[in-house]
Amino acid sequence: MEGVQIKAGRAIGYYRRSQQKQLQSPVQDGGSTQSAKAESGEPETASTPARKRIGTMKSSTAKFVTITSVPFEENAYLAYLPTRSDCVVFDPGLEPEKIVAAIEERKLEVAAILCTHGHADHIAGNRALKERWPDAPLIIGSGDANKLTDAVENLSAGFGMNMTSPPADQTVDEGDVLEFAGFRFEVLETPGHSSGHVVFVASELSPIQVLGGDVLFSGSVGRTDLPGCSFEVLERSIREKLYPLPDDTVVLPGHGPTTTIGEEKRTNPFVEAES
Repeated sequence: MEGVQIKAGRAIGYYRRSQQKQLQSPVQDGGSTQSAKAESGEPETASTPARKRIGTMKSSTAKFVTITSVPFEENAYLAYLPTRSDCVVFDPGLEPEKIVAAIEERKLEVAAILCTHGHADHIAGNRALKERWPDAPLIIGSGDANKLTDAVENLSAGFGMNMTSPPADQTVDEGDVLEFAGFRFEVLETPGHSSGHVVFVASELSPIQVLGGDVLFSGSVGRTDLPGCSFEVLERSIREKLYPLPDDTVVLPGHGPTTTIGEEKRTNPFVEAES
């Protein structure tokens, strides 16, 4: 199937338009999304032998706010617990003022800024957030840390932006665990769309939530025609790291609407589940 050619104003972290579903509104509170409506349930160990749920906190007690920025239709996420005054920000995009407004509206403080990868549309808001909350550590996978400070590597130079981010305060690798704002996120390395891409898995929520960046989308996958990309590597990341998760696991992607692992295993035309 054909995808979208790279043009100014099109997504760096991209999903195939032939499979696109209706986009979310620019700011959408997780309280009304699938992740908050889903009911908890017992893990089906027969279908997911490699992973177990660590806890039983219902995802409805956690709030995930989607903040979509133009021109790349990139999703940043704000995660917080209603009983706390701090939050975690994921992949702040090109309109950081929207993120700041969403945080201040809820009277929250930023505990950490987590980036799934170093492409420009996912790191463009880092500087504004670090200036506003300087004590919040900026964290990214070790394989993509260099992209933060290199406009060529993060692809912004090719779009005439020459945008850079503050350097990482901390880098993470496979199996690392981050605990901020009452959440526990396990790091999985998922290269393919970007060589150092990681995802953050909230295993203690039920259903599990995956802050997935540009790996797996609703009906599609991240593009692999950029420098450092490989479809074979991306496919392996999806099959080995994401598809073993329980079917009701919610994926909050870098572009487009949320989806579940089960839905993508059944219907994704680019990476089919192995029988």
